[in-house]
Amino acid sequence: MKFNEMKNNTDKETTECTNLKLLSEFKQKVLQSKYLATKSDEKLPTDETIAKFVAAFCLENNIKAEKFTALFRYQLVDILKKAEPELPNVQISARTGINRRGITSLSKTTRPTKDMLVLSYLKNHCRIHNTTHILKHGHCNSFESYCKLSANGTLTSTSIANELMRLGYLIDKGSRYQIILNNDD
Repeated sequence: MKFNEMKNNTDKETTECTNLKLLSEFKQKVLQSKYLATKSDEKLPTDETIAKFVAAFCLENNIKAEKFTALFRYQLVDILKKAEPELPNVQISARTGINRRGITSLSKTTRPTKDMLVLSYLKNHCRIHNTTHILKHGHCNSFESYCKLSANGTLTSTSIANELMRLGYLIDKGSRYQIILNNDD
């Protein structure tokens, strides 16, 4: 066996030991959680046991389910891509249960969506003009002009406005929109 192969095997064994140690510590901490009704989980299947531990851990540490799920999905894809970088998205999708578009969106190199790009223009407009209002229609410095600048031909200004209103970044004020600047999570 070559030295590099021996080193790689040792590195893998070290990583596995570290992971087992972390899992053991995690299990001990979760078993002490007030959210677990029973301390004996031998009757449950492995996936149910893990779900139970994770749920108790999230409750104990005030972690929202939506945030945890998003992080978990990202980690599934990230770990698989690092372990097997040659895998196409179709195979990653089959192994993780996340659709292909979801895998693409979980990539670190994703571009901002069109509505978020328009929002960045709107925030910049507010900063430059010292206002939180913008005209809906007009030649320049209007909501419509910023939509054409970033999403011309792909989305209408109405659909972008509806999405930004749904997300709480925009309020319809008749001929103008009010931009909500402090709605960042």
